Amino acid sequence: MGTTTMTRNEKKKRLLSPPVPGNPLSEETVETIRKLSESGRVIYAMRSSSVIAYFWLNHLLRKAGLAPFRFCNDPPLFLRILRSIGRFFSWKKRSSKGEEWVDAGGSALLFLKRPDTIFGRFFRLRSEAFQALLEAQRRTDRPIFIVPMLILWTNRPERWPKSLIDVIFGGKGDPGFWREWILSLGNYRRMSIVAGDPISLPDFLAAYPQTPDRILVKRLRLKIARNLQRERETMVGPRLKSRTRIIRQVLRDRELVRICSLQAASENRSYRAVERKARRYLREIAADYTYRYIQFLRILMDWAFRILFVSIEVDEKGLERLREASRRAPLIILPSHKSHIDYLLVSYVFYGHGLMLPHIAAGINLSFWPLGFIFRKAGAFFIRRSFRGNRLYSEVLSRYLRCLIKERYPIEFFIEGGRSRTGKVLNPKLGLLTMAIKAYLEDVTPDLAFIPIYIGYERLLEEGAYLQELKGGTKKPEDIKGLLRIPRLLRRKYGRVYLEVGAPLFASEFFPPAEKKRLLSDRAKRRRQIYRLAVEVAHRINQATVATPVNVVAAAILGQGRRGITGEELRRRVDFLSGFLSLVGAKRSRVFATRGRRAVDQAIEMLVAERMIQRITDEEGTVYLITAGKHLNLDLYKNSILHFYQFPAYAALAILEHPDGTDRESLLDTFSFLRRLFAFEFIDPPEGRSDEALLDAQLALFHTQGWIETTCEAPEENPEIRVTSSGSMPLAELRLLFVNFLESYRIVVRAIRTLHRSPKAQEIFLKKIIGLGHKMELLGEIEHPEALSKSNYQNALVYFLERQIIGKKESVRNHLLKKRITVTEYVLLDAVALEEHLRRISLLLTGRGPSLPSLLPPPLLPPAPHLLSHTSESPHTSESPHTSESPEKDHIT
Repeated sequence: MGTTTMTRNEKKKRLLSPPVPGNPLSEETVETIRKLSESGRVIYAMRSSSVIAYFWLNHLLRKAGLAPFRFCNDPPLFLRILRSIGRFFSWKKRSSKGEEWVDAGGSALLFLKRPDTIFGRFFRLRSEAFQALLEAQRRTDRPIFIVPMLILWTNRPERWPKSLIDVIFGGKGDPGFWREWILSLGNYRRMSIVAGDPISLPDFLAAYPQTPDRILVKRLRLKIARNLQRERETMVGPRLKSRTRIIRQVLRDRELVRICSLQAASENRSYRAVERKARRYLREIAADYTYRYIQFLRILMDWAFRILFVSIEVDEKGLERLREASRRAPLIILPSHKSHIDYLLVSYVFYGHGLMLPHIAAGINLSFWPLGFIFRKAGAFFIRRSFRGNRLYSEVLSRYLRCLIKERYPIEFFIEGGRSRTGKVLNPKLGLLTMAIKAYLEDVTPDLAFIPIYIGYERLLEEGAYLQELKGGTKKPEDIKGLLRIPRLLRRKYGRVYLEVGAPLFASEFFPPAEKKRLLSDRAKRRRQIYRLAVEVAHRINQATVATPVNVVAAAILGQGRRGITGEELRRRVDFLSGFLSLVGAKRSRVFATRGRRAVDQAIEMLVAERMIQRITDEEGTVYLITAGKHLNLDLYKNSILHFYQFPAYAALAILEHPDGTDRESLLDTFSFLRRLFAFEFIDPPEGRSDEALLDAQLALFHTQGWIETTCEAPEENPEIRVTSSGSMPLAELRLLFVNFLESYRIVVRAIRTLHRSPKAQEIFLKKIIGLGHKMELLGEIEHPEALSKSNYQNALVYFLERQIIGKKESVRNHLLKKRITVTEYVLLDAVALEEHLRRISLLLTGRGPSLPSLLPPPLLPPAPHLLSHTSESPHTSESPHTSESPEKDHIT
């Protein structure tokens, strides 16, 4: 690294120059002011008079090449003294009481008031300067623009109520003379000046044509003050109330008081007893936001993330969209959830980019000491995993969220509910989202902004724990023993982390203000709209996914099953899959997009170093093999990008089911079957596109690429579709991405067939499925070991329950320790539909039907002609089709 040598004059100039904010005016602000200066006159406005603000703003304007202001309605004291005794200053005759400064033209700086110190409250700032501006605008056609300017002395939010120091010397957002000097000496490298939305005086006057000037001045000052307050809340958040005050405020909520009264009456208890119970719930839930702990965690995370990750790639444009959305409504941050690091990463990125930090919903399992204490101080509030049937707890949590939204605190929770163990975005959970929407419908806030955020990792810290769960193990509870394992995690790098911000969604778009009352009363319609919003959020998280070289290499090598793959074949498949990502508009990581083949080679080297794959090299070339037991590791990273291939792969599976060609109707039937079958594996597009439209889009894509050919162009004529010679390989590559899911579902179907003998308890049946999967793998019936996934089995069971092919029933059994226990069991309801699923899955996998004997009874065929006479002569000796030997005794009707 080269070094630069400073001359003596440069060192002297640097030592003697006053400290200036470390962050200059943004390029967008400079460009906006320059355009306004070309079309009119610019007046800067600040909240309270400040000596430092006076000099720093002028310095930044000169540094940006903009004209400095020449007038101020409350200049520093020593400049007033020089004005009164000197005749060589350009502003010696100008006064805020007259109109000379207005007629002279140029920029000016106007303060709204003096600081809220113990003395500043008794010396009010006169408003003649604003009156002169209004009169000057009426005399000229040249527009005057007022640009609110906010100085961020610190990114620490103010607390409420104020401390004694704040009362005497001013708060951190509105400091007095002495406190602003102390803040500037400690934070001058991190301070910044932010511009608000410009105010056009011609438009302002046109909006109030008949209003007296005295009222106009008040409204103009109020509009500037609100603009500055909104900018401050966008950057550092609203004033923080203490935990005790928030709890007291929630307990005084009218609806909560009513619920407590009803519960006290129903349980024949006193209201005070129920209120004490609600207070205990609130103490269990409520955060205790303390900025000192935020600073401590920021230092700790700086150190930890520097060790754990190569870099954190942040979507800067997305954060600007988030900042704009926060000016319009309170924020609900909805990240994807793959790791416990997600809790810290969002706040860490927000802190580094000058955004207000959210209150974070965390599971009660993370409230153990000391982690729970630190997280609560950092803004986390803890909720129970399940509280069904506990109406009081549900209402307390709902009213706590309502209070946070009313105070405009940003809230962060995970739309998936829990961490995804498979790498895919899980189907959304509606609990907290419903509570937030209900607060909006009850007019707690004019609107709500929902911000989908994708968080992706090249390597997951919890990878080992996830794999144990996917293989059938139980989840280990979080406790202090887990903290003791952290030093072991710090011994290695986990690649890059990606944080992408999706396009914001607003509650008013899904719940129009005119329909609020009707939606509050119509629970079914409200729930449908909430689900539609949740699916849209999950879909936008998927669309914001960043594809990395590790994801693509994992997808390419898993298609081989247990077999090895040559280096040339692996790179060819990687090129195809990455090219297809570009074809469908998926975003690739910066390293992947710029380095290309070299990034792929680095990903392969990382997988070899982590012993996920093995490399065998000789004089004939290089062969790569998946290490035994590592298929699920690779599947975890493949699944992160699988939604980009979802519908093309469905179409490829349907086409290759009939390699010699088939008609569109047959393709549509198979495509619809696959879309239904994997409905609980992937998030469907929220716009509700039909199967026909989706299939036609995929066929058009394949036809454009030259992979298929049709006999006629008009789709209504049911054309025949064939695979071209150049399309066999691409369609086979797409098909291989989803073969493991078909194998998982075949395992579940095979296990469900055993339910015709007797029902099985839930836990026992899931273990039976896991055991059957391992048996089928040993027998060679499973070619892709990543199909042995507990998550896939569970999703398949949900699908068959939804289709009413299986059902649940409660049964009471005797137990050794307990006299009687209630057990939930699976039962087979529709054997015909089950056999049809087995047939179709087998056709998609092997091109032929199942080799197992059917559960269904044989059809009743008429007797052969040569037996008719014998049957008529000896009716008592003929065997009835319903004898005890008939297989019908095992059927469920």
